[in-house]
Amino acid sequence: MTRYIDVQDLARLVNRKGLPTCLLEMADYIRQDYLSWHAFEKRARVANH
Repeated sequence: MTRYIDVQDLARLVNRKGLPTCLLEMADYIRQDYLSWHAFEKRARVANH
């Protein structure tokens, strides 16, 4: 199940870890995903909003 993170949750996280740390960690997660792009299943999906 996906956890919903609202603005207050995000503000607490940034206050606890610091903005530079949060940005560096997010950038690393994104970088790792791009490096694994070849392993992702790429096919059309039905949007579920």
